[in-house]
Amino acid sequence: MKQFDNPFLTNGYGGEEYFCDREKELNILQKMLNNDTNFLLISRRKLGKTALIERFFDKISTENKVICIFVDLFATQNIHDFILQFASSVYIVLKPHKPVLKQFVTFLQSLRVSISYDSLSGLPEFRLQFAPQQPVENTLLGIMNFLENQNRKIIVAFDEFQQIVEYPEKNMEAQLRTLIQKMHNVQFIFSGSDQRIITELFFNQKRPFYNSTVSIILDKIEKNNYTQFINYHFSKYKKQIDKEALEFIFEWTQMHTYYVQYVCKNCFELTKKIVTITDVQEVCKNILCQNESIYQQFRKLLTVKQWKLLISIAKEEVLYKPNSSDFLQKYNLGNASSVSLAILSLLDKQLIINTITQEQETYLLDDVFFMRYLQYRY
Repeated sequence: MKQFDNPFLTNGYGGEEYFCDREKELNILQKMLNNDTNFLLISRRKLGKTALIERFFDKISTENKVICIFVDLFATQNIHDFILQFASSVYIVLKPHKPVLKQFVTFLQSLRVSISYDSLSGLPEFRLQFAPQQPVENTLLGIMNFLENQNRKIIVAFDEFQQIVEYPEKNMEAQLRTLIQKMHNVQFIFSGSDQRIITELFFNQKRPFYNSTVSIILDKIEKNNYTQFINYHFSKYKKQIDKEALEFIFEWTQMHTYYVQYVCKNCFELTKKIVTITDVQEVCKNILCQNESIYQQFRKLLTVKQWKLLISIAKEEVLYKPNSSDFLQKYNLGNASSVSLAILSLLDKQLIINTITQEQETYLLDDVFFMRYLQYRY
């Protein structure tokens, strides 16, 4: 396993030692595997869903001899991109399995898929050359059939699955659902960070993926578990972080995984053997100063009304009733209809998110650091 100079990772999965908790979620995923069930994982951005999937894959690929394929759909814009990303992900996973890899390359070539290699990374670069009489959907069908016919269990994770809604091919959902429901040797994990779109995809009775998965909304890591994790890594390097300092980190980051990791990473870089709350506060102040120029760029993208509303939501931290007279009067925001329009714009720009439960609907800033900046600056 690779060793890191700083144990608090903010990008990617570094192995079991650098992964905090999620035992409950891992157990649920294991049951999904045992029951041949497809799974839906929903979470806010940067809460750790991708690392959770990679941790699960790391665990089961060793224990269960399962082939695990992770497909990141975030940058895809159409079905061609989807197939390229899918094929590339399959290729990378099969690379150590020479006989199967050879079969897959032969299969791709039969579909007029050419493969070249990046001179720096050595990774494959796929180019699709579809025959005019060959529907693009046949390539997707072919990849699925190839995986289905392998003699080992396969799990495919489609990360940021909500991206398919943006594709110009409006029948993508139905095509995928038709293919997936016929698979027996392949299980699927769907994950997404846009709760509104993912909820519409999987919980609207009129959509193809309705009632097709077991689902879980990823929550924040428990404070006690995170405390043990942080203390362990500090002590391993003969360092210490005060209890009061930890409490400040948890409150300031709202226990959001990425931001906890980021603050701890910066605190760990300090040359001091004992990190105090004063040190943590200075670290947090520096983080906001480093990002200030970026945050001020957002102001140029917004109207005066939208910027004022954004500050108001930041100060509330969690907004429950945006059209209530109390909220409108408290921040002098004008009438409810103009606030509703401004909220839609902020949602569209992904500066705020809304969470929906059976009890209520709430609004909050997606970026915790940006929220703290607005609170302190205004």
